[in-house]
Amino acid sequence: MFEVSALTPGPLLFQSWTPVIVSIDGQRLRVDYGASHKSFDTTGCAAHAIDPPFLVEIAFSNKKKLLLDMGSRSLRTQLIERLTATATSTASTDTADSVHDQLLSVAAAITDRAAVAKKSDLRPCNVSVADVHAHLCGLKDVYDHVAGLPSPLALYDWLLDTEAAYVDRHRDLHGSARPDVYAHTVYQQDPLSYALGTTSSARRPDVNSYIGVCSYCKTEYDRALLPVIYVTDGAWPCPTCHETITADVYFKNRFDTMAFDEPLRRVLAPCPTRRCPGRFTRPEMQRLHLFDKPAICAACKRSALYETYQIATLVREHPSIRYQSVRNADGTYISLMPTQREMPVDGLWSTYLHELHASLHARRHGHAKPRLQMFEVSTYMVELERAVTMIRAHDNGAFPIDLVRAMHRDLRFVAKIGPMTHYWSNPTVVAAAIRRYEQFMHLSKTHKHLVPTLDIALLWRVHMTQHVAYCAYSRAITKKVLSPQWNSYDDAAYVKTCVAWDQG
Repeated sequence: MFEVSALTPGPLLFQSWTPVIVSIDGQRLRVDYGASHKSFDTTGCAAHAIDPPFLVEIAFSNKKKLLLDMGSRSLRTQLIERLTATATSTASTDTADSVHDQLLSVAAAITDRAAVAKKSDLRPCNVSVADVHAHLCGLKDVYDHVAGLPSPLALYDWLLDTEAAYVDRHRDLHGSARPDVYAHTVYQQDPLSYALGTTSSARRPDVNSYIGVCSYCKTEYDRALLPVIYVTDGAWPCPTCHETITADVYFKNRFDTMAFDEPLRRVLAPCPTRRCPGRFTRPEMQRLHLFDKPAICAACKRSALYETYQIATLVREHPSIRYQSVRNADGTYISLMPTQREMPVDGLWSTYLHELHASLHARRHGHAKPRLQMFEVSTYMVELERAVTMIRAHDNGAFPIDLVRAMHRDLRFVAKIGPMTHYWSNPTVVAAAIRRYEQFMHLSKTHKHLVPTLDIALLWRVHMTQHVAYCAYSRAITKKVLSPQWNSYDDAAYVKTCVAWDQG
């Protein structure tokens, strides 16, 4: 049985076109209008295409006529061929299309409608079919390689090697699309973190293309602040988190430093406890890295977690905390207090901060001299919390995000695309995906947190690898740089997206 969606004129002149389901079974054509339906005998019928595009007029032998809008050239052709065959023969004409053919038909319908649509306010994204093909080739290489790995531990080794190779050359790839470098592609899927990690205060930004990102909360701030921060070397509170933004505030690329260009396999292998010679085995690294589980050091018997290495970064970057001290009638001056250097036994931030607060309480109320004044404790806590917020906002390693973890998550998408790259490479499918992506971005202008379908997600990925062009495109439509929130999409968000799509 042949079945397809179509539109037919409403029963009254002032009514718009009504969606229907058209089905052909033998020499019977049935049109379903929701709860009601009509049936027609197709013996001796005649069907022909008329203007405007995609309309079919069917004349039955009983003199009745039916007008249908098939929505695309390919569906109109299929319907006419079926009706022509059933008009003269009782033999079944059922040749069920494969799922592949049905999907291609849907894609063709999208491109057909786009070609004859009235002038649209959709802004073109300028992503080409060739761009998508290159991206798919890169994903297919990753899919084939991962499919041949013998174990999860071998996969972890490959992720570490891939990240390490990228750390060595990432500065040469900034801004470009390199679908053959998987770590680079994944890094670009977080455009705000990518902008933060590839911009240094040593290079004065172009106000027209620069993406200002707060290092504390990773949100974009208005480009009107750029002259204050980068031209006059001033400071400004972040509109979102209210922390102070300065040109060199992000510690991993301050003054073009290369001190953090260290692969994660070297960062996470040694025990984070000071002066401990212990090293973790690869399975132990995998446990604390990918699964966020504790690993027990064989040397010091302390528990280490992924966040323990962030505490170690705090101690290394802030060996002491500057705070305002009150000593005499002349006012205040800057004092330094050494940062607590011992790692907590359980490796947790909460334990470390609790021990630090207990130490401050002892300095405030204990027998140690000189005692800290309340004002000193307050100013110290402000500076400490600022330092802790900065460190905790960024993953371990060379970049604002942990690329090993990011690639591990991204492999879910690769697993969906990899087996079907021949379908996704079809020019008709790509053209339809481009059209739907542009519609999706247009809807994002007035709707937040929309959920992309797989074709839209693919185009979104490709576009984000063209970092400067994508940021300009997103800003032109939504007034900000949109970042996908892959982990926050749920059923409610999907329903919201469907409603917005129908209304749009």
